[in-house]
Amino acid sequence: MNVSTWPSPKLMLRDHLAFAAMTAGGLFAVIIAIAVVYDIRSSDDVDQSFWAEAVTGVAPPYALGIGVYLMVVTFPRYVLYGETRKRFFQRIVRFSIPFSLGMALLGLAGWLLESVIYRIAGWEHTIGGSHLARSTRDAPHFVLELFITILPWFAFGALFGAIYLGRQSLLIAAIPLGVLGVGLVSMLLGLDEGPGGFVRSVFEPEPSTAIAVLLSLVITIAALWCMRIVTRDVAIQSQKA
Repeated sequence: MNVSTWPSPKLMLRDHLAFAAMTAGGLFAVIIAIAVVYDIRSSDDVDQSFWAEAVTGVAPPYALGIGVYLMVVTFPRYVLYGETRKRFFQRIVRFSIPFSLGMALLGLAGWLLESVIYRIAGWEHTIGGSHLARSTRDAPHFVLELFITILPWFAFGALFGAIYLGRQSLLIAAIPLGVLGVGLVSMLLGLDEGPGGFVRSVFEPEPSTAIAVLLSLVITIAALWCMRIVTRDVAIQSQKA
């Protein structure tokens, strides 16, 4: 398969990363405002990153929403204007990695900017809870954690969107599998919040970043391939599969 002949996702990346950047900017302003109010109203000092907790909680569901949107809204439009289902699948595959990486880099940019504000304010800038990064010196770990967490969320979003257009009864099985998949990744990273905490309540393997990276990629590939299978039979108005 010649990947170089696959359609370019540049326009979709430009639009969705630009919107993600604006969303991140608004969220950042809110987070800094919360930190300032906390410092004024609380007897305790600000001693950890508010942004890190916010972005690791918000970014994955946001990516899932984008995946759903691309399938429910964008996919039918592309097909009706002459794009084949196979080429749209290829476009989504090429979109998934740079979009997830772009989201992770936006998260990093906010974290680094927050560290500057904290330093000016005289606050301690650390990450609480279970995360790969502890300080800004761990920037690659921060990006890695966000990237491999966001990627399967996006893939499952695309799968859920495809199922919504077709056989919606499959969501009964797909949603629990999605929760289990992303939960396993976050659990292997040693994260306690979100689906990882739910899966950890059932069983608890030893954390392993390398296995988490591999599992994230495998789950993403599987979810996107299932999306491809589902979209083969999706009826879009009078367009034939």
